[in-house]
Amino acid sequence: MYLSSRRIEVCNTPGQSSRRVWSRYLAAMALLAAWVTHSQVAAAQAFSVVPRTLAWSGADAPAYTSDWSNGSIVMPFVSSSSHSGEAQRINEALYVQIVGIPAPTGTGKSFTLPATSDIPNSGYRLDSITSLGFTVGRNDAHILSITIERDGCGAYCEDWTESFHFNATTGAAFTADDVISPEARTTIVRMMKQERTRQYTALLKELRAQRRTQAMTGTPDKAKDADADLDERIGFNEQCLAGLTEARSDTSSDSSDTFRYLKLAIPDAKSVTFVAERCSNHAMRALDDVGDVTLRISDDKLRGFLTAYGRTLFFGDDEPQQPSSPRGQVLHGRIGSASITMRVAADSDASSGTAIYFYEKYRLPITLSSARNGNTLRLTNGKEGRDLETFELVAQGNGYTGVWHKDARELPVVIGF
Repeated sequence: MYLSSRRIEVCNTPGQSSRRVWSRYLAAMALLAAWVTHSQVAAAQAFSVVPRTLAWSGADAPAYTSDWSNGSIVMPFVSSSSHSGEAQRINEALYVQIVGIPAPTGTGKSFTLPATSDIPNSGYRLDSITSLGFTVGRNDAHILSITIERDGCGAYCEDWTESFHFNATTGAAFTADDVISPEARTTIVRMMKQERTRQYTALLKELRAQRRTQAMTGTPDKAKDADADLDERIGFNEQCLAGLTEARSDTSSDSSDTFRYLKLAIPDAKSVTFVAERCSNHAMRALDDVGDVTLRISDDKLRGFLTAYGRTLFFGDDEPQQPSSPRGQVLHGRIGSASITMRVAADSDASSGTAIYFYEKYRLPITLSSARNGNTLRLTNGKEGRDLETFELVAQGNGYTGVWHKDARELPVVIGF
């Protein structure tokens, strides 16, 4: 953006022409001021995202923690001088979901896990995780997107990624279901199946050509091993392709259910991508040359796929909106007079799920089991006897109201976004 060096001629003699020129000049200046203001707001609302490493010196710890003390667990920490409340809400969402603890409340280069003896029911979410890192995608006045990369070992070792997206204006989390219209979900599922089919078809054509060439040119000893490998790869990819063909021909299949398994990533302000995970399980991974399949949708096509809320987020079409559901959001409120923070997992729209809450005074996480029936939600910490605590809540707007029980005590609960 630059200003033209051309002079604006203004008549010395008062009259209609002079007023018209001044009117145009003032309008241009107003437009420029609005553009500058918008740019300044956008710059001010972009968050700072810095790494914080887990400070770890655990004794008698599980084998998978062996590299933790060398800095293998690195979390993002979000801050903003002008939107500190929104930044803290984003941090709470990230740390509760990924680590299972409240977020750090101050600046620093590290974070710690509360002593497990103090919180025996904390439900840490780093079990079996050998390393964790992150990358920042879109980060502007509209959206902050962060992708978490994990490596973990159980019966076998695996790596996987998960993206977390936030409304930069409010700090609210959002998912693909919040921003992609129901009609567009069906279209995206179809486009993804077409892209996966294309990639498997192309790979099979290449593998079969290699098989024919090997049959004609390979030496007997070497050809036997090479033929077996190619035959395995061809057979595996034929099975993957057949599965896609069956899915396309199954008229009873629910595209909205398939859509739930696609991962949404927002790498920048020019596009989004949907990722379908690989066809193979761990044992067959070596044969899976296609792997994860990515479908990119550029901004010029994206607008037609979005809900009204999605258009607000991606393009700023309307005023910022509050989340329509409390599930998946960081909620603040009270049990009686005590201040608490809670997050009910977004996937608990089925019959059961999980939640985490903590008292602001102590900031020690308490893991809860959840059971939902319509707008009612029952949360319990699963303990027995005197330590058992239960929430009986009703969803109202983007929050919950109800009661908390422990022993013979009963206190009112009010929490919301």
